[in-house]
Amino acid sequence: MSTDLIRIATFAKPPEAEAAQNALAHEGIKSYVEFISWAWYLSNAAGGVQLLVPPDDAQRAAEILGLQVPTGSQASQDSAVEE
Repeated sequence: MSTDLIRIATFAKPPEAEAAQNALAHEGIKSYVEFISWAWYLSNAAGGVQLLVPPDDAQRAAEILGLQVPTGSQASQDSAVEE
């Protein structure tokens, strides 16, 4: 497995990202929540609260969360499925 992570979703608030993270954990997928700003309430202006997963789990994670599955050039470190 690669050490790179793919952003599969961006949320406005940490609890939303944490709920998605918990859903993935329930399915056995390790994910990470990243705050773009040290003050979460400012993070939306800087890109939101991001949910990151290993590339090998991106497709399954997106399906579990009901998101569009990253494909081709979208499945890169800098790509995302925005929510």
